[in-house]
Amino acid sequence: MLSHSEIDQFVELGYVRVEQAFPNPVAQQCRDLAVEQLEIPAAPPWPEAVVRGVVDGEPFQQAANAPRLLEAVGQLLEGERWQPRPNLGILVVRFPSLADPGDAGWHIDASFQGPSTGTLYDWYVNYRSEGRGLLLLCLLSDIAVDDAPTRILEGSHHAMPPLLRPFG
Repeated sequence: MLSHSEIDQFVELGYVRVEQAFPNPVAQQCRDLAVEQLEIPAAPPWPEAVVRGVVDGEPFQQAANAPRLLEAVGQLLEGERWQPRPNLGILVVRFPSLADPGDAGWHIDASFQGPSTGTLYDWYVNYRSEGRGLLLLCLLSDIAVDDAPTRILEGSHHAMPPLLRPFG
C-alpha cells in the first residue's frame, strides 16, 4: 500500500497522504449524514465559521475501516498494538467566513483523559503521546490551498516530546 519512501516521509516529516483511503461514494454518504446530523443548511447563510460534532452511521464505519486505510495504518504502526476506529471521530466542517473560527492557530492533539476531563475538548497530552499511535485526518471533500486552516508543521513530532518531557 505505502511505498518505502512514503513510510520514510512519515518518519521524517510526521505525515503521509493516503490517496483514495476510502471510496468517493462513501465520502458522499458521510457528507450527507453530516449535513443531516449536524443540521447544516444546504446553502448560505452558514450558522458559523466552523461546526464540530460526531456523526454516526454505517458510511462512517465503512470509511474508518476501509481496506486501503487500514492497510496504511497497519504499515505505519507495524509492531504496535492498535485497533480500528468505529468512526472518523470529531468532524470539523468549515465555511467561508471573515470571522476567526478560534482554532486556526498551531496546536497539538490530545490523546488521553486526565483528572479534569469533562468533554471531548479537554483531554491531555504528554511527551509519550499516550494512547495515540497517530492522528488521522480524513477529508470528505476535495479542497484547495485556501479552503481550510488545518496546517501540519513538518517535523513537529520530533520537536514536541523534548518540550513536553519536563512536564511529564
